[in-house]
Amino acid sequence: MRTHLSSKQASAGVAFLYFVAILATFFLGAFLIWATKQYTQPDAIATNRAVERAENLSKAETIASVMLNDYAWQDTEKGFLRVPIQRGIELVLKEWKNPAEGRGKLITLMEKATALPPPPPEEPSAFE
Repeated sequence: MRTHLSSKQASAGVAFLYFVAILATFFLGAFLIWATKQYTQPDAIATNRAVERAENLSKAETIASVMLNDYAWQDTEKGFLRVPIQRGIELVLKEWKNPAEGRGKLITLMEKATALPPPPPEEPSAFE
């Protein structure tokens, strides 16, 4: 009888060891999945991008403010000056009181702005 009880006890002990091993395997797998997720998780997009976007917005607003509110040369060769937007509005209203004159001046300025530079001089021939 003793052998029968011992074999039951032995099989119960083996079953318990299998149960513990399987449970440990599940916990190890869960831990590895969690650790891999933590390791491969990128930083939140909003964190890095929010700072970068705020800096870009600040730069763009500064540049736009300078372009809209300050005098500067737009093209020194053609003689074009950038004026503040309010002054530009005043000039346009003043020039366009007479539409025919304003149109003629606009066409002249457009031709001047889009004129191609003269071609470079041709090199003299070696036979001249």
